Amino acid sequence: MTYIYRYMNDNGDIYYVGKANDLEKRHKEHLREDSWCYEGIHLEYILCNDSYAFEVEAYFIDKLNPIYNKIRPKNHLLSFELNSYVIDKHWERLF
Repeated sequence: MTYIYRYMNDNGDIYYVGKANDLEKRHKEHLREDSWCYEGIHLEYILCNDSYAFEVEAYFIDKLNPIYNKIRPKNHLLSFELNSYVIDKHWERLF
């Protein structure tokens, strides 16, 4: 399984959307490398089948329009199968 994650503030502004196999390791990388990743930012995630991860990440980058994602797919549509898969997901808050 792959984590699809998002960083957001208390106002609901989405800072970044990404995917990772090891969420703790990836979070530590963000802390070292990204000035926007600081205290007061929340990390939420959903788990996704590895074979869908790239497509689901692209969908959420397009849909949520995060401030700090460099690559921004436009008008990314999910297949019907993935659309119902993603709609049913509830984001879990890590912190």
